[in-house]
Amino acid sequence: MYSIVDRNIKSAFSEKNLYPEELEKRLASVEGRFGDLLNNKLLKEQEKIILHRDEIWLIKKFLVLEMFRVLDALNENRTVKDSPEFSSMTYGFTEKKIEGESYRDYVFRTMNVIIDFFSRHTVLV
Repeated sequence: MYSIVDRNIKSAFSEKNLYPEELEKRLASVEGRFGDLLNNKLLKEQEKIILHRDEIWLIKKFLVLEMFRVLDALNENRTVKDSPEFSSMTYGFTEKKIEGESYRDYVFRTMNVIIDFFSRHTVLV
């Protein structure tokens, strides 16, 4: 059975002790900024929402991280490319395979890559 809990949007997307401390801090930063955007702009506007490029990149980063978390839960011991959800997609990259790397370490490394990629491609307006 599920229950609905009233919670501050900024903290609703974060949980403690699921990831290594440094990754948790990086995820909390993304989640906090997304929560602010959601609460202060997306949910407030009634008719028209104008987003700047940096806000669109933040939404993309948040959604990709959340999608990866779901895939992580569903597809233990697979790489992203091995997931059936992505089998029809083409990629412009080769995933780095590290000998002896655990699945959890692979997940953590990939999440850091996602954060780094979107951070490099964010354009501030």
